[in-house]
Amino acid sequence: MIDQYDPSRTEALRHQIKKDLGPLSSEEMREIAGAGEKERQHLYGAMVDRYHEMFLLTQGSEVGDPYLIQVDRDRDALHQQLKEIARGFGKTSVDVQMDLIVREGSLKDYGFPDLALLTSDTDDGWLGAFEFDHRTQKLDRKIDAETHQGYGLRGDEEDFERGVREFAIEHVPGIEGVTCVDKLIKGEIAIIFGAHVAEDLASYAISIVPKEFYERARRAVAAADSIKSKVFYSTTNQYHGAVTVVGVVLPAEKLEPDFLNVLKDDREGLSVDAKDMDAEVVRDDLVDILLYAQSHINRISREVGKDVYELYLKERRQVLGDTIPSDKVLQKRLDETSGGNLIFPVDPEDESHEDDEWDNQPKRESMSRPQSI
Repeated sequence: MIDQYDPSRTEALRHQIKKDLGPLSSEEMREIAGAGEKERQHLYGAMVDRYHEMFLLTQGSEVGDPYLIQVDRDRDALHQQLKEIARGFGKTSVDVQMDLIVREGSLKDYGFPDLALLTSDTDDGWLGAFEFDHRTQKLDRKIDAETHQGYGLRGDEEDFERGVREFAIEHVPGIEGVTCVDKLIKGEIAIIFGAHVAEDLASYAISIVPKEFYERARRAVAAADSIKSKVFYSTTNQYHGAVTVVGVVLPAEKLEPDFLNVLKDDREGLSVDAKDMDAEVVRDDLVDILLYAQSHINRISREVGKDVYELYLKERRQVLGDTIPSDKVLQKRLDETSGGNLIFPVDPEDESHEDDEWDNQPKRESMSRPQSI
């Protein structure tokens, strides 16, 4: 076995592995098996990339297509090779499965393209360098092309397992008080149902919460309850640009078939696709989100709060494409709940609003918005 790490040799092998598709040749497998541990981890990352490229080839193909059948056979052969190499530095077959899902960016290969996955290895306080899409709430893994950071082994296990805390979710109607955790321990994964990011508005970090986020959070709670697990609710370690995610914690080995079967059995009820959500519930949630934003902004910047709030509304329109309900709608919700007056009215006093879409909706209880859990 070669103990000395040679970056140029590793890069040449990594390039060769990524250049072609299909399973590796016997010669390539022998060369990887004979390399040192650090080099094998780098080459393992290249094999994961190779598998990902083959996964992309399957998209758009029809079931029964001879080409798709052959690609799937080749993917399976490469998967077996990945497990063989991974065993050499302590990874299990479940670890390999998690690496492949993280590289693909979602559970798309399992029929759930809108659900991302966070592993204990990538739960580093920065969500493992995930990239965030405001509109879809999707998280994509940003892989270091040179080092494939994230596919290696975590170091200090004792330090890693410290700092897990339990706390109650706040401000999400229907699930206030539900207990959640903000960190994963070794062997756990989190299926991410929703996310939002804090933007820099006049030097204040203000979260732009998508209108579907509350319903996604409720569905994460329902999914966790169905498998008697915990809710994951965590925010990255930064002030501006901090990403908050909500999801379900489970042991990695329980993903397939246990949790996937739960999702399949109630696909519509647990879906995070907006078309599967009650539009009335989502509209009501936007009103609650705006009222909470007013309260939060008033607490942190009372002197310039209205200016910050107007920047916040502008950001919602530009980034999320939201139609903002009128002050009349917001005031009506206040009257129905806590009472009081709007903190930051923004409608011109001399401008009368026609009834908007919120006013014309029949009021009824929705099964998708539980009143208590």
